[in-house]
Amino acid sequence: MGRALVEGCNCAATMDDIGTKIESSDMIPVCSNSTIVFDGSAIDVSNKEFRLFSADCDGNEDKLSEPAVLEGNEHFLTTTGSAHNITLSRVKFVRKGSSESNCIHTKGTGGILDVLDCAFEGSSANYGRAILNEQGTVNVRDCSF
Repeated sequence: MGRALVEGCNCAATMDDIGTKIESSDMIPVCSNSTIVFDGSAIDVSNKEFRLFSADCDGNEDKLSEPAVLEGNEHFLTTTGSAHNITLSRVKFVRKGSSESNCIHTKGTGGILDVLDCAFEGSSANYGRAILNEQGTVNVRDCSF
């Protein structure tokens, strides 16, 4: 699944790194002050439990630096019936195209998604949404759209 984490750094530096960490960890630090470009399909996070957050190279939450930027058209999705428990904290999501895809798409009837202190750019009702919630619970706090 792509290259490994940045040598000497505990943070995910690519979407492949994020996908790998989702399978093996409940804490997913993403490098602050960095941009991760993602051209693939959304990562299926159905029935997963994790917290993804901007962090320094030691994997500690970093509230002083610029948040990590995830750039792409689709980032995460859950399927019908998913019982996920996901927190996204202090990450900036940037849509790079004009497709009708969504940054985050949830369908899990028993799922919970917390989006805290995140920013969403390039999303609109005409060209894909920041968050499309078909079922489940989505809590949004201190975010910008």
